Amino acid sequence: MVDIAVEKPFISLQNQKERLEFAKTHKMKTDNFWKKVIFSDESKFKIFGSDGHRTVWRKPNTALDPKNLHPTVKHGSGSVMVWGHMASNGQDNDSKHTARNVKMWRLFHCKQQLHIQPQSPDINVIENLWATLEIAVQKHQIRNKAHLKQVLEEEWDKISPDTTKKLVESVPRRLEDIKTKGHATRY
Repeated sequence: MVDIAVEKPFISLQNQKERLEFAKTHKMKTDNFWKKVIFSDESKFKIFGSDGHRTVWRKPNTALDPKNLHPTVKHGSGSVMVWGHMASNGQDNDSKHTARNVKMWRLFHCKQQLHIQPQSPDINVIENLWATLEIAVQKHQIRNKAHLKQVLEEEWDKISPDTTKKLVESVPRRLEDIKTKGHATRY
């Protein structure tokens, strides 16, 4: 059987060791511990399309049907970089919690920082949230950067606390990369 190889970040021997050490150090942490962790990261969202692959289900001989095409533009169309954070209980989007100065205060005054190892998007659950957000954004006909920003905010606000709770609850299972000796996991 011939199949397409799964794409995962390259993990050097040093990163494998660090991932394994991280997993060993944190594998016994309780759900209560993970509920208190704030996961943060940045992501790029493009106005026109995605950097990822798009799959379509189509009938034979319909590859060039417009509904089955993934149009491209020659020189890109611009993008927006987004920094976000999430926790088990999500984000209630109350303005006093979303103000820029509050976000910056959180970043610099957290009592303890958890440093997830390089090349480890499978451990940082916000990566899954970015993927969910990307899928939601692609359902819109984005006209320009301002519209993209608006749609990103609207779709981010629709993410339920149940979604973030389930992602955070998956962290202990993600740390099973101990079994893979620091290699990529299924996440």
